[in-house]
Amino acid sequence: MSVTFFSNSSAAIDATTLDIFAENNIMFYDPSEQLSNCNPMYGAKPSGDQITWIGDSYTDGAKTIIEEKLPGVEIDSQQGRTVSQGLDILSNIGKDNLRPYLVFALGTNGTWSDSTISTLTSSINTDTKVILVTAKTKAPNDYGSQNTLIKKLAEDNKNIVIADWADNGYKDEFFTTDDSPANTHPKVGDGYKTWVDVIYNALPSGSAQATAGSSAQEIIWSFFRNQGFTEVQVAAIMGNAYVESNYTPSAHEASNPHYWGLFQWGDNESADYIWINKLYPILKEKGYSKYIDDSRYWKYLTDNAEGKLMPLEDLRGMLEVEMQFAMDYGAAAGKSWITEIKKADTIPLATEIFLVKFEGATGLGHGGDGYIEHYTPYKGRAYQDVHKRIAAAEEAYSKFTGLAPSSIIDCNPVNADPGDALAFLQQYVRDANYLYDTNATVPTVAKYYNADDPSTYTIVERKTSIDKTKLANMSDLSQEDKDYLSTVGNCFGGADCGQCTALSGWFVIMFTNYKYGGGAGVGVVNNLAANNSELQVSTTPTPWSIFSYGDGGNGHTGIVIDVTDSGEIITLEHNMAASRGGKRLTMRKYNPDTTGYDYRYVDLRNGLDFNHLGKTYE
Repeated sequence: MSVTFFSNSSAAIDATTLDIFAENNIMFYDPSEQLSNCNPMYGAKPSGDQITWIGDSYTDGAKTIIEEKLPGVEIDSQQGRTVSQGLDILSNIGKDNLRPYLVFALGTNGTWSDSTISTLTSSINTDTKVILVTAKTKAPNDYGSQNTLIKKLAEDNKNIVIADWADNGYKDEFFTTDDSPANTHPKVGDGYKTWVDVIYNALPSGSAQATAGSSAQEIIWSFFRNQGFTEVQVAAIMGNAYVESNYTPSAHEASNPHYWGLFQWGDNESADYIWINKLYPILKEKGYSKYIDDSRYWKYLTDNAEGKLMPLEDLRGMLEVEMQFAMDYGAAAGKSWITEIKKADTIPLATEIFLVKFEGATGLGHGGDGYIEHYTPYKGRAYQDVHKRIAAAEEAYSKFTGLAPSSIIDCNPVNADPGDALAFLQQYVRDANYLYDTNATVPTVAKYYNADDPSTYTIVERKTSIDKTKLANMSDLSQEDKDYLSTVGNCFGGADCGQCTALSGWFVIMFTNYKYGGGAGVGVVNNLAANNSELQVSTTPTPWSIFSYGDGGNGHTGIVIDVTDSGEIITLEHNMAASRGGKRLTMRKYNPDTTGYDYRYVDLRNGLDFNHLGKTYE
């Protein structure tokens, strides 16, 4: 970690205080450093000015929602438009004049066919990212065959993805007989909003947001280092991956047909059919099934030295899916490999922990190499190829140690440099003053700086009645967020602006495209996941996540801006209980595993937008 001072935030603080900050090494920790070393699986969605959107009456009805969510989007919509008519529009625009992303939201009025699909593929460049939308209405229309047709098209073309309204958004209650024709348009409740959300969530991240590396080994090293594992621990994971698959995400042993992929997930009853029921569907959805279904790829060496068979982009994509699945699997109840391996500080111990807790490859391996020696609870038990895995891990460590993630990662998942942590604390004070206390002036650092504790900023208890005129002038807030803030009856979802929930709510509302769910501190994370289908609750912290825990009462919540190699989290928190220091608005660095509380997290990196940071008010 490093200490960063930037003039906008430090000008009002005297030199002695800056020295104290530097000694503490946390108040001016720079989250932009983490963003330059980001986990690229959570890249930013494209902005509206990168998107051409062609649609029918659904797009017409949702136009305001679309433009609020994607300012600058180019929309061409007309009631009753068929697929063929939309293709004529596409032809008139010209493939070289299309924006990088095309939302083709048609199919309700005129069905897809082999002919229209052929016209579509000939009307776009291969680097244009296309989003097709499945059709479904409450009116008695059968769109099943055409939905199947475009899903097959997406499977066969890496640049085409499906926004699956029919299976993942549609609800009968969105429709009404008052419509004309009856039950055709999702006008009721959150109908149009849900339709837009399904399409937005399907938008792929920009191509720059991929794990860097020219070989499978570099990609794997880079990914797990950015998950917070030490070099020793990553090398241990790689040693196991080498023995299982030779770093091959499509690996499949013809002599043992029940095991697949980078870590050889099982496809039988004893392995809970994890491959066929859980991981394979994800790979298929992403367009990688051809590498699994075609035996020519099973024994492919993924270092790609000759550039044959599997393009580097697909190699990277498959590896990312399978590695993220391994992380999610490790965070699930009863799957403790992540917790265990993070305790290891030697390659032999870390390698054996991964073998025992994740791979579970029991029995003697090839040549009788198979007894645990370093992982004490399992010492003397037979596991496959123990020494071979350790040797491969040591080789990986020798090859990659000292190679920082920043030297092999090339991604930037946000739209702006977020500055340092203090800037966030100041922004919260500015926003709270502006919206919730009409008698307060814009605060200065000195006004809220607590000279007795240089790690703390104090904010007074605020009124909960929002100034709706000022709210209406907040041009960088969506109408949905404005509606929430104007009706919720409190401060950013907290009882008042001095609460921990107010800080978490403020961050979600001001810096992400997710819907805030409110609740007491203990429930913030679960409510976020419940209100946003793409978010998942995890026990593993990540940069730019919200945390919650229970303490027998209302619990506590805050913002994680980074996670150190040693497992400490860097947080922004508000209104801590007296037992935790009694601080108001502050930044902390600590290991949550030592607190005695059950921390839960929800990762927000896929929806970050820091354009609001630095906003001032006259």
